[in-house]
Amino acid sequence: MNPRNIQFNFGRFNLIASYSDKAKFLEKGLRTNKFLILREFEWGFFDIGKLSTNSNDDFLTGYLVKYKPNEVDEVVDTKKRKLLDQVLNNSVRSKARFFLHIKSGIIAYHCPANHISQKQFKKNFSKLFESAFDGFFVSSKINTIEEKFEIFEALKKFEILEKIEISLHPSNPSNREIWKHLDNRFKQLSVSTYKEIYTAKPNSNGLIDVEQDNEIHSKIHMSLDGYGETIGTGQINSKRKRVSTDDVPIIMMAPNDSVPPKIVLEYLMETFKKIFDRFSNEV
Repeated sequence: MNPRNIQFNFGRFNLIASYSDKAKFLEKGLRTNKFLILREFEWGFFDIGKLSTNSNDDFLTGYLVKYKPNEVDEVVDTKKRKLLDQVLNNSVRSKARFFLHIKSGIIAYHCPANHISQKQFKKNFSKLFESAFDGFFVSSKINTIEEKFEIFEALKKFEILEKIEISLHPSNPSNREIWKHLDNRFKQLSVSTYKEIYTAKPNSNGLIDVEQDNEIHSKIHMSLDGYGETIGTGQINSKRKRVSTDDVPIIMMAPNDSVPPKIVLEYLMETFKKIFDRFSNEV
């Protein structure tokens, strides 16, 4: 029987920290025995392993697991014909498989429907990783890698574009020509994060001309490549709308958890390579 395919989203794990060996640093963070306590659930990293492809790309893989420390479940005693309560320790509620490319920080992850949202995965993955180092000079965030130009098409739909917010991180390790000057400047200034807000003038009819400004264009490109986020706010069809580079992530279908991770990664490599190509082929 063929395994069921599931959806993987693609993002970039942006890491701000001091380290001499990135692979060892990432592995230390993912192999932590720390866990997050959020309401009645705990979150932790499990089944962490390392994979290499035929093209010598190294990945770290595993699960971000949501589990319940103590849960009472009702069972039957078939001999006495009675219902009994049984305590389950560390009962898994859901798990999200991920593949992290060590060199680029590009990550593919599956969020089980109705159990772990994209927002929960990205937030809890980063918080848990940082906890491995007790938050000591370590900052991390997963940004969505968006389909090419989707954010530009979305911004064109606004009849009134009131505000554009752009948040960026320096790249690690490579950059693209279209935003290379920005990235180099951030690094020269030792900037870890950068944010700017453009607000339309009251008498401008709410039109911020994104297409005509090369600098804004470059910054939005940098965010859709997974080094930040762009948010546009305004009106579409007389209704207030908000669009973001988080709205349209690159996705890929691949086999579910019944298949060994190495085989799943083989399916995902086509999309990983397309993202890698963004940095060698300018559009």
